[in-house]
Amino acid sequence: MLHVLNEFLIMALLAAGSVSGAWLLGVRSTLLAIPAGLIFATAARILVFATCNLFSIREFSAGAFYAVLAAALLIAALKSRVGLYRPVVIAVATGLASVFATRIIGFAATRHGDSYWILAVAHLMQKGGDMTILDGHTPLKRGFAYPLLLSLGSDDQWLTAITPYIFFALICAVAWLVLSLTKKYSSVIRSIVLSLMAVLSFSATLPLRAIFYINGHTLFAVALTVAAGVSVLAIRDQMLTRSNLLVICAAVFVATSTRAEGVAIMAVAILPIVGSRFVKRKQVALVLTSLTASFSIWQATYNSYLIPNGMPWVVFMLALIVAGLLPALAWFDWLRHRAFTISVFALAAIVFAAEIKWHTSFNKGLQALFFNLIYNRDTHTISSGGWGLIFGSFILLLCLAASGKVRLDLRRGQSWISTTLSPEFKLLMQISIALILGSLISKMLDGGQFGHPDLGRIGWSDSLNRMWLQSFGIFVVTVAVGLIQNDKIWQRSGAKNKGE
Repeated sequence: MLHVLNEFLIMALLAAGSVSGAWLLGVRSTLLAIPAGLIFATAARILVFATCNLFSIREFSAGAFYAVLAAALLIAALKSRVGLYRPVVIAVATGLASVFATRIIGFAATRHGDSYWILAVAHLMQKGGDMTILDGHTPLKRGFAYPLLLSLGSDDQWLTAITPYIFFALICAVAWLVLSLTKKYSSVIRSIVLSLMAVLSFSATLPLRAIFYINGHTLFAVALTVAAGVSVLAIRDQMLTRSNLLVICAAVFVATSTRAEGVAIMAVAILPIVGSRFVKRKQVALVLTSLTASFSIWQATYNSYLIPNGMPWVVFMLALIVAGLLPALAWFDWLRHRAFTISVFALAAIVFAAEIKWHTSFNKGLQALFFNLIYNRDTHTISSGGWGLIFGSFILLLCLAASGKVRLDLRRGQSWISTTLSPEFKLLMQISIALILGSLISKMLDGGQFGHPDLGRIGWSDSLNRMWLQSFGIFVVTVAVGLIQNDKIWQRSGAKNKGE
């Protein structure tokens, strides 16, 4: 029972310290404080461990991290007068409930090969083992942010409660973003839509499995949802505050340390804010540095084979960071301001070209994708990937959200599509499309490194099928915001918008 008590204490400190850190960095929203706090705490864990690894004192990394959390909690408690109590109480209560669920009730994760590898890495980190033994393709595909959190458990025990806590942080991130983007709308309408999204999400197997599933997908989803969400809000308000900048940088840093595809997918997600004209060049540089610095720290810590033979890891890191800063230069302003639009078309062209080149393999992959997400006609079952009715319903709900907002105009003999969709909903739609294309290409590259690019196989454990968890938060927000903002839907039902 000692390890159970130890986990209760660790989760209480992690929850309270992380939220306090978010408060110190300017986050005042209760809902945002929990996911943002988790992101800041994970970034601190990475930096502390990487520093200890550099000086070969890895066995002290956990203690040093706890000291950082305790310091954040103490300083925040001394400085705050109001606003800190509620998120700390909610975070600590959730952390303790997570321990109770995993250690007392005994809820266990679905066993999977990737999970066993992650737990093995977490054990190595917990014991202060030499990280250089992890050279190879496998550690390149899976980052070290999530194993570092798992390794905080007591001796020979992983931190079981961190996984459901991460899932709760994702729920908070989604709710915060939807409510922030729809403030002027009726609370009744928002409650109806959010309840619908919750019922849909938890009617399927895979989102429920993700609550305890040992893998980095959900942590990535938290970082992606927060980074993209803060970016959308900043673009709407045409202002990037210091607090929002720090949140974006931390989220990007964590995501690119969590999954190999995190670099590419996160780069796509932050292109809208990086390419915005109101964002200062220094702010652009900080966001880009958080992307390249994180990936370079990961590779240097693992002593990855990506670092050319004979090249010092410091040189590799500097080269990667400098290369990432190039888009911030004035010479690249024209391209940077149009990068997001160009990237969406470029990603679509890559997918189209790959379909032509690997036609047979891709047709099988597309069939598997349809079977996993929508309907398996061979077995006559809905969603072999465990998604139930979610994605089919999302498509229908998006059509409903856009109804009355999109029309075909005929003027002067020319035709085009005009819309009255809100700017933030259109941006969320564009980000969602880019994430879908980016995930498809990431899967292609995953298979391509073994010489067989494809789009996956049938079954929940297919990597592309599990990767949809990473973008799931943004998909939910996009559908919810579109439904809430369509006034005609609620006028027909008798509901009334506050702004009317």
